[in-house]
Amino acid sequence: MAVFNELEEKGIAVVDGIQSKEDLIALAKSLGSIKLNQNGSAVSILRPSKGQNALKGTFSHVHGLSAFPMHTDTAFLGVPVRYLVFGMIGSSSCATTYVHFNEICKASRIDLMRVAKRAVYLSDTFEERKYIGVAFTHDRKNGIRFDPNVMRPMNADAKKFHECVSHILDSIAAHQVDWTGNRAVIIDNWKVLHGRDKTTDEDREILRIYVEN
Repeated sequence: MAVFNELEEKGIAVVDGIQSKEDLIALAKSLGSIKLNQNGSAVSILRPSKGQNALKGTFSHVHGLSAFPMHTDTAFLGVPVRYLVFGMIGSSSCATTYVHFNEICKASRIDLMRVAKRAVYLSDTFEERKYIGVAFTHDRKNGIRFDPNVMRPMNADAKKFHECVSHILDSIAAHQVDWTGNRAVIIDNWKVLHGRDKTTDEDREILRIYVEN
């Protein structure tokens, strides 16, 4: 219950004392249904790379060991996954960064949510191309998606939204999660954008589980 309250209030929750992949899976199952990967696994293992062998268009391919820009995971889906559950058993000096979308709205000089509801983007991935909206509603809950890696603004409102959000993200300080070991981080993927600091640590290993609402 404390985790859900923290997620509702802040859009992110930190849980210490995670000892194993099984602990992380149990935590994810307490939030909802796990979305399995294409190979049937529940957990993805993410490691930094210079990007040469990464899938075309992915963050690793585009940004390599540089910082990852703020984004929504699975923004290309009709409904993005609700929660991201990250875990690291070891430790790393490379932080995960995040910004709540409410902070972006407060820093905006325009009614960003009104623009978001009219914005149309083209989602362009190696699997398909399709038109999507920024704002969405699922199961009576509202969400926002933003991924500059795969989303291309197509109408005037999308261009205004994209320019405004990009400018604000460049001008405000992101929060960060430090990976001190045996830690899990849950992110509300409908409310919070996240990224990664630049790194030279190619041994950094983070576990990720997608949870549907």
